[in-house]
This record gives sequence, structure tokens and C-alpha cells, in this order.
Amino acid sequence: MINQHNQNLPCSSRNAFTLVEVLVVIGIVALLVSLLIAAIMPSLENARISATKAIIAQIDKQLQTRMTAFTQLGELMKKDSSGPEFAKERNEMADNTPNLSAAADAALRRKLTYLACFPQREEDLTLSPRGQTLQRIIAAQREAIIATDSSYVSAPLSSAEILYLLITEGTAIGNETYSADNIPARHVADTDGNKFFEFVDGWGRPIHFFSAPTGLFPRNGDGNIDLSKGARFHFSVIPGDSGAAIAESGELYTDPFDRLGRLVGNSVVSNPSVFYHPNTYFAYLLLSAGADGETGLNAVNSGPQRLAMPLSTDSDSTEFGYMFDNITNRQSL
Repeated sequence: MINQHNQNLPCSSRNAFTLVEVLVVIGIVALLVSLLIAAIMPSLENARISATKAIIAQIDKQLQTRMTAFTQLGELMKKDSSGPEFAKERNEMADNTPNLSAAADAALRRKLTYLACFPQREEDLTLSPRGQTLQRIIAAQREAIIATDSSYVSAPLSSAEILYLLITEGTAIGNETYSADNIPARHVADTDGNKFFEFVDGWGRPIHFFSAPTGLFPRNGDGNIDLSKGARFHFSVIPGDSGAAIAESGELYTDPFDRLGRLVGNSVVSNPSVFYHPNTYFAYLLLSAGADGETGLNAVNSGPQRLAMPLSTDSDSTEFGYMFDNITNRQSL
């Protein structure tokens, strides 16, 4: 006979884990996840940086085409600003510059036309008739938004929003063409919900535009240009840069559109909230705030902030440190 006695003994097998065992497993899984994240994060950041450099280079390529066309236009304006091509500029700006010499007046018109062709603020579009087309497009888009949303509150566009419209809707200066067709959809967004799009970087933040960032080339108490206050973070190549912290002379003291300094000291251009610092080098700047999301520069929408003035020039300050990871079109991408 088969002995049935063992059938009544308590079962010694286990059907559950103890709390300690569960906690140990959770701890091991958490450790592995942490190690995995630590291994992946640098790769993700590098991917974002690479994507940001690529989109900035793409936009810059189109702006360089525009700059070539503008340079050709500027040469025409220098040779003869009395011709029919510039009748609108001449007629509409005459009342604003009654006391300037003919040479200074021509230099001012080139500056105004430049700001309208490379606008950073909506106000820039009003400085020359060449900005009127984009003005009308912005106004029409606002009207369309208000027609469908009566609660919409209109506010000045950011430099990133104006840049997007310039590339997608702007009028060509010469025969150049612009398009955002080849820009990946992930690099276009409405980050502030105002129904106007911006180009965004690898972190999904707007790419800022500075038309004339002379604030990165500030003068010290002696009137010399100090390159240690942010210029070298944003510009890999600076004209006449000898490597010294201070530049005492050279091309950095030359306004690209007023090389003889005709307008220096003139009250028309003495206000940096309207114009860039006279007789100072500049080159337009596309800028991503990088991983930390902070530019270390003043906001770019209005006033002196349009000149890319650093929040701090103290190398020990947090604000100064924000500039280190900025990505621009003027760096060696």
C-alpha cells in the first residue's frame, strides 16, 4: 500500500517573496536604471547639440544669401542713392535727417535699410520701406487670429518669431529665395502659444536673432573694446583679434555700414535702444541658449537688449557663466 500519511503534512514550498526581497530587487532595478540613464544622457545631450548646430547652420546659410544680396544693394546705394530704386527710402527718411551731410545721410539710410532687411524687432520693419511687406503679413496674421479668437491679446513678436517669418514669408532683396521646407518639423514650434511660430533648438527652445550685437563688444573706461565680456564665447573669429583681452584699435572700431564714422556723435544715432552702438564692429547672430536654457544676455525683444548686452561682466557671477554653453552661427560649428 502507498503510505498516505505524508499527504497531511504542512507544505514547505513558498508562494511569495518577503518584503526585504522585494525591496532588494527594486533597489537593484533602480540602480540599473540610474546607470543606464547616466550612460545615455551624454549621448542625448550630444544629439541635441548636434541638432542645434545643424538647424542654426541651415538658417544661417539662407541669411548669408540675403546678406550677399544686401551687400550688393549697399554698393548701389553708396554709388548713387538718388536713383529711382531708392526713391521711397529717400522721400520717407528725409524728414528724419534734416541736418545730416549727404554722406552721413547715405550712411544712415544704409543702416536703416539693413535693420529692415534683417529685423530683430517689429520696430525695425518701420525704418525702411523694405520692411513694409513683412509688416503687412504680420498685421494680416494678427487680424486672422483675432477673427477666430476675440480673447487674443496681441503682443510684440520676439526676434525668433520675426526670424521665422523672414525665412518663410519675407520678400527677397535680390534674386535669392528662402524656404523652411528642408527644416525638420521638430525644429518649428509655437513655444509661447501666441499663434506665431519660431525655429527651435535641440531642447525645443527658440533660436534668438540679434541683428547687430554690438553689446558683445563693449567699451571700457578708456574707450577700448573689451573682448573678455562675452564676445569670444559667441564668435570664433573676431576681426583684428590678437588674443589680448583689450582691443585698442583696428577693425573692431569700424561700423560695417559707416566705415568713415560719419554718424558718430550724431544725435540721430546716439540712442542704443534704437540703433546699435555707432562705429563698432558687428555681425548678425543666431543664438541657442544651450542645455541650461539661459543665454546670460538681456532679453532680445526691445531696448538696449537688442544689442546682446551681457547680464553681467563679472566672470565670477552665475549670469556670466550662463554664456558658456550658448551655441551660435559665429562659432566653429
